Amino acid sequence: MRTAGNSRVLWAVAIVIVVCSAGLPAQAKYGGGTGEPNDPYQIYTAEQMNAIGAEPNDWDKHFKLTADIDLSAFDSKDSKPAFNIIRRFSGVFDGDNHVIRNLTIDKPNGSDVGLISILEANGRVCNMGLQNVSISGSDCVGGLAGINDGGELAACYATGSVSGYDFVGGLVEIIMDVSLDVTPLSPS
Repeated sequence: MRTAGNSRVLWAVAIVIVVCSAGLPAQAKYGGGTGEPNDPYQIYTAEQMNAIGAEPNDWDKHFKLTADIDLSAFDSKDSKPAFNIIRRFSGVFDGDNHVIRNLTIDKPNGSDVGLISILEANGRVCNMGLQNVSISGSDCVGGLAGINDGGELAACYATGSVSGYDFVGGLVEIIMDVSLDVTPLSPS
């Protein structure tokens, strides 16, 4: 009798655990949020920023910086891991007046080089500073984006070094049919 009673108690406990677990949210992606306009993914670490570039399924989502970020741990030189460039971004990235510092990308034979390779027509980047960038490529090289293919930039700036052979710009290089808000966001 005791064995049957213990067995029933164990089954009851297992059922309670399963039922309670079903009500818990899935582990948050990045620093929280769902990537939707009213609940953007929260980015507050260098690792979360780098993870965006590794996940192409999220390049049309909404993101918001919630802290200043130092990317000096990522570098394609000095045996540090390389930063994952966001290739074709069509989402919204709101810097919320934060800065990303020390972004280093060294792709001497690379095209479309920057934090974002190509900012697409539906993409928007706003309220963000890039400080102390060191970005090099072959062509279409910019601090924020190598190519702006109709995306929107508002209140963004970049400081540092950007170099290449053809089509090089400090913030963005090739601009195609875009909306630019030239209201400066001063570096602090």
